[in-house]
Amino acid sequence: MNPIILFALAYFAALLLVAQYLAPPDYSPRRHTISQLASQGYERKRLMQAGFLIYGVMFSAALLGIMMRSSAPLYRDIPHLVYGVALLPTGIYCSMPFLRGLRFSRREAHLHALSAKISGGAFGLGIAVHAMVYQAPEGRLFHVASLAVYFVAALWFGRTRRNMGAVQRFMYAFGSVWLLVTYGTGMFLAG
Repeated sequence: MNPIILFALAYFAALLLVAQYLAPPDYSPRRHTISQLASQGYERKRLMQAGFLIYGVMFSAALLGIMMRSSAPLYRDIPHLVYGVALLPTGIYCSMPFLRGLRFSRREAHLHALSAKISGGAFGLGIAVHAMVYQAPEGRLFHVASLAVYFVAALWFGRTRRNMGAVQRFMYAFGSVWLLVTYGTGMFLAG
């Protein structure tokens, strides 16, 4: 068990639920992304910014601890370390607003989107590495099936506009379960 990973996952989920609850009626969890709860011009953006930053720091610190104690090759965990570190800029640079008519910095929105893409891509790559490294059939099956689900969800996210928020929430929920089972409990931690 890794209590820091467990706490980080619970913290982010709780903050997301609070931020959604406090969002105005213009915000749709089905249409709008989680990042837009920390968007430019939004008066309550600090809450979700803190979510991205603190979750990224806690997850990265916990993973570094795992990496230092493990005899597994470093490449097993590097993609997920990139995932955690890439969350930090998503908490610093804000996405484009979900409210219409607000002026915003396209450069800042681009930096946020780039960090989010790096984070999401590194997460998927990390699942693929675990699928290749894990030796036992049940663990390998878990990682291969997880990679397939994550890949399909990522494709769906890239192709939808009307359901971006719902698909992204599915990806976060699914990814959280994968992290919980893999790094939180160590049940399917390769090597």
